[in-house]
Amino acid sequence: MIDFACKHFELDEIIRCGFGLTKGELRLLYSLESTEWQSAEDLAGTLGLSTSSMQRSLKRLTEKGIVARRQMNLSSGGYQFE
Repeated sequence: MIDFACKHFELDEIIRCGFGLTKGELRLLYSLESTEWQSAEDLAGTLGLSTSSMQRSLKRLTEKGIVARRQMNLSSGGYQFE
């Protein structure tokens, strides 16, 4: 908790406001703290969200420069972003 101008703010509130994050995006961000790289599918399973919702959240966090994505080429052809 941080005191500012006679008001108390939780750190989560400051992070959400400062970066313009939703509660879900903040939850995702905290889950990424403990690991290096995870696929969107793995993250969706961990947080109980659909893969498409997870991909949208990851895209928004990437656009804001908060997380990074990398491309992994598959041996069977094609690629996957992690």
